[in-house]
Amino acid sequence: ARGAPAELRAIVAGNIAFYGALEPGEAQRFLEELEIFVVEKRITGVGTTVDDTCRVLVAASVVIPVFGLPGWEWENVNEVLVYPDAFTMDWRGRGDGARASGVVGDQELRRTMILAKSHLIDGFRRARDGHNVGVHEFAHLVDWMDGSVDGVPKKLLGSTAAHGGAELVRKEMQAIA
Repeated sequence: ARGAPAELRAIVAGNIAFYGALEPGEAQRFLEELEIFVVEKRITGVGTTVDDTCRVLVAASVVIPVFGLPGWEWENVNEVLVYPDAFTMDWRGRGDGARASGVVGDQELRRTMILAKSHLIDGFRRARDGHNVGVHEFAHLVDWMDGSVDGVPKKLLGSTAAHGGAELVRKEMQAIA
């Protein structure tokens, strides 16, 4: 990524606070992983254009949740659909008009994710508020790798660590109540 185009580095530096906090070697790895995702996966606009900034934000959403795992392979996603804004989930049979800003593909959308462009951009603009739809949805995919979205990425943790983590969460929830 030393040879990463200046335009890419400018987009990353100007939009992704996470990148700005990295040491130089880590920053280079971040750019490399970001470029790999953009080259290997489809990012398709549905009713909106997908420019370089949008591609970079989608890719950053992917890299951030697994940055502590160098060389991570995103085998469970082939394409990211980008809608202009929040979208209804009526096509999933919900029929209640509920709107979403992101959805992890399952069933008919296997290996596909949908993100609302406006929410994706806002998530990076408001980096400190903890509401980033792209990072959130890709974190679900990490969790889903063991077959269920339950908040415990057993594939990464192993069953023993996952059980211990779940027990810790249970105890803390009881302490709050």
